Amino acid sequence: MKKPIKILLYLISLTLIVFALSKSFKQYSGCRLDGDIAESVLPYPGVQKTFDDPTGIKTIINDDKHWGTNRFFSHYFLHKTFRKLPFLLQNVYDPIESVYYTAAIAKLVMQIFILLLVTGIILGNFDIFSWKFMAVFLILIPFFPTNGVHLSHEIGIIDRSVTYSFFYAMPLIFLLLYYLPLFFELLHDKKIKMNWFFVILWIIFAIIACFSGPLIPPTILIANFILFLHLFAGNWHKNKSQPFFQGIIKALKLITVRNYLFLIPISFLALYSTFLGTYNIAYSEAQLSLKELYVLLPKGVLKSLSTISYAVILLLLVANYLIVRYKYKTHSQAKKIVGLYRFLIVFSIIYVLLLPLGGYRPYRPFILRYDTIIPVTVLSIITIYYTFLFIMRQFKTETWKYWLKTTYIVVFFAILVIFAVKNSTKVYNTCEKASLYIISQSKENIVVLNNDCAVVSWEPLYTPSESKSYGELLYLWNITDEVKLYYNSPESKEN
Repeated sequence: MKKPIKILLYLISLTLIVFALSKSFKQYSGCRLDGDIAESVLPYPGVQKTFDDPTGIKTIINDDKHWGTNRFFSHYFLHKTFRKLPFLLQNVYDPIESVYYTAAIAKLVMQIFILLLVTGIILGNFDIFSWKFMAVFLILIPFFPTNGVHLSHEIGIIDRSVTYSFFYAMPLIFLLLYYLPLFFELLHDKKIKMNWFFVILWIIFAIIACFSGPLIPPTILIANFILFLHLFAGNWHKNKSQPFFQGIIKALKLITVRNYLFLIPISFLALYSTFLGTYNIAYSEAQLSLKELYVLLPKGVLKSLSTISYAVILLLLVANYLIVRYKYKTHSQAKKIVGLYRFLIVFSIIYVLLLPLGGYRPYRPFILRYDTIIPVTVLSIITIYYTFLFIMRQFKTETWKYWLKTTYIVVFFAILVIFAVKNSTKVYNTCEKASLYIISQSKENIVVLNNDCAVVSWEPLYTPSESKSYGELLYLWNITDEVKLYYNSPESKEN
């Protein structure tokens, strides 16, 4: 392809990316402020214990169960973001707008980082000045719905709730960063040279990933278990003619020190974090038996697969696999794709089957939901696009029938267009924002809101005492000049 055409394609892709991300920012700024922000930003006593004991050693020694165990970095980054950025933005915007823009900026940064990392993993490079990199980045965006009416609560990698984004999307960034060298090595035969600077950096990635919520440590343990078995089985197959025990020792020795260092230390860290997570008392009063949880799990699986998002993801996975498996099964990269599919299938099955062990949450009545399976979703997207690019490259040389090529390309991009269109903008915070201005401008210490919308909380509040912590948060952000209580009028509840 000639250089002027490459430059033109790069500029077109970049322009569309800027447009799409600006739309994302607009959508993010139209989200409500959720009821868990105060917990981290003030913080509440349970979270303060986590800040005082980030490693959880005191928690275990003293058997001090509380909210926030093994979630230090999620709470910490949320705390610092909403303690610093709103005041910086208040140099330009009023205090209320500054808080909404803080949430929007945080989500947008997470989205950009995840898209950059996923694009790099798919292509095997981070050449941001390449038109191919920009093109893949662009066509990934439809699978990252932000605040659209139809898809944001089907895939939901970036959650409407900014707190949930810090607990699910943010840790994902550090997880992908940590596994980047393995992705490059296994998918692209590229080795990132690990000097001391990178070693220290990867240790930091491992620590942040393991202490940022409940999903990442089990994800690490499952992924490392499968990767270790893959490496061991490959070496065992090469030495299967040897006696049994000698074959085992030989297979273990052939696993490189580099791979051991990538897999073992973070596994111990993840195991410790998982154990620390058992000291979390969140929703302990609402727990169900393990049998009841496993009865609910199939309903969650069927509910997810019945959505357009996961139905399309499954369709693309199956279609791409069949093309590769039966058309290019002898190709060297096709073997890697088949290996990636096997990893995805085994990982997904184990991951989903272990979900009930995480306990019950009333807001996730069927255990499995878009947020609890983010690792499976992102790995599925990586698999789809890695395979798609392989198939597209084969179109240049293989004698495919023209109508087959056209049908495949048209269907794939039609799906992207449908996803982009369905990710329509909706503003969810109009009532909440109006209520904040009423509270801000009121001269009363207790403000009555003549509506039934939640204000910096999950649900409407019908007694002043319920708003105490939220009132402290509004005072902290300079929205009010003193701590004010507020509540929704009982009449609004009746209406």
